[in-house]
Amino acid sequence: MDCLYTRHHDVRVRQRRLERILGLAEPWVAPFVVQLIGEYVLEILLVIRRRLLPALTDPASALAGVYGQFAAENATFVARTSARVVSYWDCNYRHRYPTFADYPGHALAAAAGTCARHGRRPVIGQLVDSPCHEVKWSPLPSAVS
Repeated sequence: MDCLYTRHHDVRVRQRRLERILGLAEPWVAPFVVQLIGEYVLEILLVIRRRLLPALTDPASALAGVYGQFAAENATFVARTSARVVSYWDCNYRHRYPTFADYPGHALAAAAGTCARHGRRPVIGQLVDSPCHEVKWSPLPSAVS
């Protein structure tokens, strides 16, 4: 039930339920957490970054394996989520985080891409930073819709 409540209309309910599932290395948890990375609620991004990012950046962790496999098997979903991260930063948080690399969602989207590279398949449309911190995208193949 906690996973389903991460989709609740009340952001406080979503955050409480998210906090209960963040440490679980279960494949059915990853889609709900990744979905939240692509949303506009900064407080939720900060919770995910604080609690999940250290594990995602450690390729040997069980969480990195679970999220990596999910990201590799759902490359289009991860690419859309990364695009939403950029969009919400641009529309809502650019004034607070003038450099995209400083926005909490950026670190999470980048970690998802890194995990995917350790998964079973490469990421399509993965997020890439240029030296001037402008966001660039690798092209999506025409077969991916």
